[in-house]
Amino acid sequence: MPVTLPRSLGHQRNFLDAVKNRGVSESHLTYARKMTIPMHLALISFRLKRKLTWDSEKEQVVGDPAANFLLSRSNRKPFDW
Repeated sequence: MPVTLPRSLGHQRNFLDAVKNRGVSESHLTYARKMTIPMHLALISFRLKRKLTWDSEKEQVVGDPAANFLLSRSNRKPFDW
């Protein structure tokens, strides 16, 4: 019998249920974060039209304030910290 993944009720529902029940979501956010960082860096590199040097320990672009500025954005109120 082939091994399959259980059918999900949907990403949003699964995430909300995990938060509500203090469980683990199916999406494994730590893994997903590691997978999306290269995509974000590629987009920043494309927008700035230059190569980037990434420091994974500091999670910053080396010597590039403009690229580092694009790594995050300000939260809108009331979600600012």
